[in-house]
Amino acid sequence: MEQRGEPPEGYRVRQITVEPAEVEVQGPRSIVENIEAIVTEEISVSDLRATTRVPVVLRLSPRTLSLSRSQPVTATIEIEPVTSARTFTDVPVIVRNRGWRSELESVEITLTGPMQALSAIGEDEVTVLVHVPDDVEGDSLLLSLGAESGARLEVLHPAADEVTVKKLSPAKLRVLGSDPPG
Repeated sequence: MEQRGEPPEGYRVRQITVEPAEVEVQGPRSIVENIEAIVTEEISVSDLRATTRVPVVLRLSPRTLSLSRSQPVTATIEIEPVTSARTFTDVPVIVRNRGWRSELESVEITLTGPMQALSAIGEDEVTVLVHVPDDVEGDSLLLSLGAESGARLEVLHPAADEVTVKKLSPAKLRVLGSDPPG
């Protein structure tokens, strides 16, 4: 099968499959016995941003060949977003609880996901948010991404459904208890 064109920037062809995988061909025995594969007409993938099914035409050559029975042949073109990583530096750390502060004012975060979603995130749209529950004992917590000791460290960004956090640097963040303002 021949592919024509390319998907738009930020997408790629993952796979193209043709169904049925096999067809029965009739024609002169000497030709039919030597057929290893039948190609399709070109399949256009231009402008595709999602998986698509399209009818295809088989190239039967020589013209003395034909399908034994008429049946539709379709191609499933699997399209997926191109994924990449993007690192944000000087990401502010905000502690949501009174009486607690972060040891660092900012961190570095690497996000992974679809190239277009990552490029749409502005440098100032990523934040690390620290939640410290009221019942935490002690005056210091060392946190990493995810839940630990009831405290929570999360990364906020506008593409939360599409993009994931690959790396937080430093990997752990210390928050310190301080006296609330009087």
